[in-house]
Amino acid sequence: MKKTITILCCLFVMSCSWPKDPEDTFEQARHKGLRVGVVSTPQDRASIDREKAMLVAFAKANTMQLTFVEDSETHLIELLKQYELAIVCGGFTKNTLWKEEAGLTRPYDKEHVLLIPKGENKLAVALEAFMQKHTAQ
Repeated sequence: MKKTITILCCLFVMSCSWPKDPEDTFEQARHKGLRVGVVSTPQDRASIDREKAMLVAFAKANTMQLTFVEDSETHLIELLKQYELAIVCGGFTKNTLWKEEAGLTRPYDKEHVLLIPKGENKLAVALEAFMQKHTAQ
């Protein structure tokens, strides 16, 4: 009986697709291109330049076509919520006011984060792993 339960648990775990990406943001970016929103009037230009360079490298590493879309924070968040953007960069900190509206990556430098659509965990995992490796250099 224990053997049967163990086998069933293993089959269940193997059938799970983790991390979840319900809107397929990561795969869409790989096939149709990575669309990244950039805040047009940033308070922290140095962080945005660093984020853009990181995202260029991320797109290249994942063979993604990259397009930057510059606009206001409010409009970019709306596009993110509609899955028209995969990422928004703008020198945001982990205490951003947008954390209720968007998902946040882990900080790449102990403070700054990128915004992604809520629930798009496969994108978050891939992006965070890349950022951790990229910022460790």
